[in-house]
Amino acid sequence: MNKILSFSLSVFLFLALLPSSLHSAATITVGSVTLQLNGIAIQSELRSDWFINALYLSEKSTDSQSILTDVSPKRMEMKVLADTLSGRRLKRFWVERIRSNNQPSEVLALAKQVRDFANVMGQNLEANDVIAIDFVPGQATRVTINGSVNANLSPDLFNMVLKSWVGDLPPSNEFKEAILGQTNFDTLLTRYQAIQPTEARIAAFDKKLQEQIALQQQKEEEARLAEERKIAQEKAAEEARQRQVELAKEEEKQSQLAAQAKAQEAEKEKQRLAEEARIAEEAANKPPVVEIPAGPSPEEIAAIKTSYTNAIKRHYTPQFEYPIRALMKRYGNSVFSRPKKGRTHGVVEINIEVDRDGDLVSGGVTRSSGEKILDEAVQKALFDSVPFPAMPSELEDETFSTVLSIDIPAPST
Repeated sequence: MNKILSFSLSVFLFLALLPSSLHSAATITVGSVTLQLNGIAIQSELRSDWFINALYLSEKSTDSQSILTDVSPKRMEMKVLADTLSGRRLKRFWVERIRSNNQPSEVLALAKQVRDFANVMGQNLEANDVIAIDFVPGQATRVTINGSVNANLSPDLFNMVLKSWVGDLPPSNEFKEAILGQTNFDTLLTRYQAIQPTEARIAAFDKKLQEQIALQQQKEEEARLAEERKIAQEKAAEEARQRQVELAKEEEKQSQLAAQAKAQEAEKEKQRLAEEARIAEEAANKPPVVEIPAGPSPEEIAAIKTSYTNAIKRHYTPQFEYPIRALMKRYGNSVFSRPKKGRTHGVVEINIEVDRDGDLVSGGVTRSSGEKILDEAVQKALFDSVPFPAMPSELEDETFSTVLSIDIPAPST
């Protein structure tokens, strides 16, 4: 009963201290800056309502470009309308939204941050959960779920995420207009304000509260174990007292056995010393042992790096898809009738950095083919190739960087 009261009191105190974003919708505060509600829109996916979203800015604006270039604090806030949303689906959803609304080179430059963001957003959500994504200038892109901070990522990531709302491919044109405040959202405001997470869902994401509960459970477990040890010690002491009577009867016998054991130990010691002397004499007569350095030589390391680079390229090659539709849209049938190097085919060099598990850390074009469509197709395949083969155990660094030369042949009919 005391546990239940303690837990309920902790949740009540936590609710009282929740950020204003969970209690008010007209204005919120990020850092020390008060932000105004710019627009509200419902985001629907697969013919069902997923979220009701709100955008907060330091000054209201209907122009997406000026919002993206503004360096003031901002907030993207989402409240769940669906009964449940699986974390696996949300993780894929955010990766595709970011990739669809940003240049491939931008996504590759922050590849690890994009994947980390998708992992953070890949939570199993329920109706009335509240997610806030804050832009804190010069510090972080901060992700908060039901009032608890779940991650602090690069501030450069925020605009890439915001473009999923106001970029070239938003959820819908109506959504974009509403979130930019180009349409009246008074009818949605009351509904938006009424959505708040339950106490149980707040507690589920509150790391501090979970730590307090775990600490209390640990203390109770330690007390239980201490009581068990005390009982065991008392039982052992009683058994020891009972054995005293029996031990007293055997003392004389043990004394005799001890004398016999001492004589046996003396004989064993004599034999041990003789054996050590024999081993020392044999060791002195053995030729010196030449130590062979452990580990691969520099030449072997170079060969391992070359082999690993080739493995990465073999893994990457099947992922590349020749961008025939994009090229035909730009050049027509001349793609087949008059192929030209630097337009329909050529060589692209890309720099790639992977970690020990083969996950992509960063990448980018170091030498262009001369055609942007070809370059972007190469970068898209690079992101789709993750994960690459794991780093060989012989390589000691935490990451591996190399340059791949991708030879794109001319198309054939």
